[in-house]
Amino acid sequence: AVVPSGGVVMVGEEGAAVVGELCVAVSVPRCVYRAKEGDDVRRIGEMFELDWLTIWGLNVDLSIMTPPVGSQVMVGRMYTVQEGDSLVSIAKEFEAPVSLLRKLNFDLADGRASSSLPPFTALCLFPNTCSY
Repeated sequence: AVVPSGGVVMVGEEGAAVVGELCVAVSVPRCVYRAKEGDDVRRIGEMFELDWLTIWGLNVDLSIMTPPVGSQVMVGRMYTVQEGDSLVSIAKEFEAPVSLLRKLNFDLADGRASSSLPPFTALCLFPNTCSY
C-alpha cells in the first residue's frame, strides 16, 4: 500500500488496510543537554559557546568534569517572560546576546520573536556572570 507522508497503515475490519494519521507530541526541555560519550563540561560549554565554569556551577551534583553518558546537564537558567518583554529587552537586561537566547531556545531560532513574547513563557537564558 502507498502511504501518504505522515500517514500510517492500520488493519481495519476483515484485515483490510486503512490509511490513517498518527499524531505524536514531542516535549523538549529547555536549558537541558543530555551528555554523550566523550562529553565533558568544557566541551559542552564550547558547543553552546558558553562559559564552562558557569555550566559547572549550574550542575551542583556534578562532582567530576565528565558527566555520565545520558545524564542531564543544565546549560542555562529558566526565566519567566513578563508583560512587555521582548527578546531584545531580555538580552539587554541579562547582558546576553540575542543570538545566544535563540540558540538556547529552539523555538525562537527563526527570528519571529524579537518584538514581543507571550507573558509567562519560560525561556532558557545564560546571563553574563562575568560583567562588573
